[in-house]
Amino acid sequence: MPDLLTVHAANHPDEPAVIDDRGGGDVRRRTYAELEARSNQLAHVLLEHGVRAGDKVVWCGQNSIGIVEMVNASRKLGSTAVPLNYRLSDEEAAYVTDHSDARLVVVDAAYAGLCDRIRGDVPMVQSVLVFDGLAPAGAVACDPLVDAASCEPPVEDRGEAAAGATMVYTSGTTGKPKGAYRRQGSNPGQTAALLQHVGYRTDDVYPTTGPLYHSGPGGFMAIGLAMGQTIVLQYKFDPEDWRRLLETYRCTSTFAAPTPTRMICNLPADTIARFDRSSMRVMIANAAPWSFALKQRYVDGFQTVDDVAYRDDEGFLYICDRKKDMIISRGMNVYPAEIEAVLEHHPDIYEAAVFGIPSEEWGKSCTRSSSAGPVPNSATTASSTTPATTSRATRCPARCRGWTSCRRPAPARSSNVNSWPPSGRIEPRMSEPRTTAATPRQPR
Repeated sequence: MPDLLTVHAANHPDEPAVIDDRGGGDVRRRTYAELEARSNQLAHVLLEHGVRAGDKVVWCGQNSIGIVEMVNASRKLGSTAVPLNYRLSDEEAAYVTDHSDARLVVVDAAYAGLCDRIRGDVPMVQSVLVFDGLAPAGAVACDPLVDAASCEPPVEDRGEAAAGATMVYTSGTTGKPKGAYRRQGSNPGQTAALLQHVGYRTDDVYPTTGPLYHSGPGGFMAIGLAMGQTIVLQYKFDPEDWRRLLETYRCTSTFAAPTPTRMICNLPADTIARFDRSSMRVMIANAAPWSFALKQRYVDGFQTVDDVAYRDDEGFLYICDRKKDMIISRGMNVYPAEIEAVLEHHPDIYEAAVFGIPSEEWGKSCTRSSSAGPVPNSATTASSTTPATTSRATRCPARCRGWTSCRRPAPARSSNVNSWPPSGRIEPRMSEPRTTAATPRQPR
């Protein structure tokens, strides 16, 4: 099967493939012909550094054209692209890089220091290529090599690895992070059915909503390029700037997790009113459980997998929760999202996670873990906006007692989260107590 980027470059070479708009007039672009040429050039550089079909190549950096070129170059060689979360600690980054068996690392100059610090802990890595800036001692400046390389597609016997692959490391909630290997194009019939169901078109404009090292934003970007769409990159997520990009480029589809969507919805009303969002027609909501309160503020449609849902009289689907998160307490099916929705209406709670803990009497009891402040970004931190703990302690139980009147158990235990995990969201399984030696207080 021919490489789809090569096909699009031949059929519509001047169409915009990628737009990297960082605000303030700093806009970088690639047409399909330019993206094809630069990806081919980088593929030749990777070949010169020993990368072959099936080899693992780690990449690290915020959303940029350089990352898009890296992903495409890896696919053209049939190698496996391994995204490295730039928010990881040195120890975590070293573990992922070494565990993946990567022989080469391609990194944005902004994070070259991270790779330099862990170099002694990744013995399999033979070379570190640095793009978009200066390379530290021991690393290789990638851009001059790319400029000098051939623009023709690489000729390489890729065998069964012809389509390339990705290996995204999980958050590691049950121990060390684990690499989730996925070969691209392994089930074209299933992919085609999904795209038809979602309603994707070749003229869609896809803005990234979150970092490309996550499987959702990166995966749907890859789908967009395969279809010949235009990708709009946001180097670092900012909710107001995201709305600016949406209006500027008349974006039509995206993938979103709850955390960035909550930040977008929580902007001041006058900020929201400044930007036109009427072009957006398809939004995929996934990555973590969505509270009903947030879904009510979300736009357009969404696609779910293994979620609990109901359909109204007009045919619209409403997602209640994930089946695997259901709590059976006192013989009742309790959906955490319903309780989370009530908690998130509380003025002192920004985000909540409800989960079950073992109970000798009731089977399971409900527990909640919540955060009082917004997800840290360039302007705020969790600690700078945290209300008094006593306020939460006095108000939250009353809110929950109101919910029990609807025959749903109030959380038997409560805890507050003062720091955020690297993923930027509360994980119920990370919040769950590790020991069950003591029987918790039962819901009343």
